[in-house]
Amino acid sequence: LAGPVSGTGAFTGAGVPAMPGCVAGHFIDAIDIPVFAVHDCEVAVDPETGHVEVLSYRVVQDVGRALNPRAIHGQIQGGVVQGLGYALHEEVTIGSNGRVCQNGFETYRVPLALDVVPVEISLYEGAPSIGPLGTKGAGEVPILNVGAAVACAVANATGKRIQALPLTPPRVLELLLDRKQDLTLPHIADAWADNLIRSHQTAADT
Repeated sequence: LAGPVSGTGAFTGAGVPAMPGCVAGHFIDAIDIPVFAVHDCEVAVDPETGHVEVLSYRVVQDVGRALNPRAIHGQIQGGVVQGLGYALHEEVTIGSNGRVCQNGFETYRVPLALDVVPVEISLYEGAPSIGPLGTKGAGEVPILNVGAAVACAVANATGKRIQALPLTPPRVLELLLDRKQDLTLPHIADAWADNLIRSHQTAADT
């Protein structure tokens, strides 16, 4: 035989309806959710410049069953690098003319080779899955935790409250010099449950 080997497939979880708006519940009926991941990073913050350097990064991710661990490692490494860009570099600002100021790679800073850190990866295969052969999606999960992990590490290192990303040197320096005012978010309730959208009323309310 000659030529490429290829194949296609599809999977839909039985009894898992899609929910429009995805405020709560499943938004795609073909993915076995939830998937769990734990991210941990160590940073160094220069108190004179505000520069943040990521010294180490670790990920433990639930993958159901790892059919191709090498491919999953690549997905996690790539997701973390994308997340580091979101957490530290990729800033978007709007000018007085209503246009995005960062209109090219000269002004929109993406992670470069020297920004990449090796990621220590552990795959957890113990959680049950209704996916094919016990698998779970692993490609989009790694980017989700990076911003929060880096922000928590910087907050721990500086003792300052982090409310906005990316943590560019000017923004971190403002925090260190106490020149950054806290964001006011009156539309967000202090209690998490009060922020949920109620899709139906209880019998007591009707």
